[in-house]
Amino acid sequence: MTVLTIALAIAIPVGIMVLKTYIDIKIRFAPTAAHATREVRLILLKVFSWAGNVYSAVVIVWFFLSSRPVDRFFVFVIMLLSFSLFNSYLLYWVNMI
Repeated sequence: MTVLTIALAIAIPVGIMVLKTYIDIKIRFAPTAAHATREVRLILLKVFSWAGNVYSAVVIVWFFLSSRPVDRFFVFVIMLLSFSLFNSYLLYWVNMI
């Protein structure tokens, strides 16, 4: 086993437990059921957004470190994922205002 597989084997279950606990706390202290449902949707949307951003970053790094020849598809995927990450970055700062 490599260090990465051990780290993932520990981090994924711990992350799921933390997320479940956070959602349970939000549901328990929500004033109404509609508010609790909205909070859970926002939490899951953020989690899927973060997962997509991490996946995009990993694919970009993997493409840069790849030894295969650069073709149009290669450049297109890097540009598309870079714009996607930049869009997420801008949305993050817009929502902070």
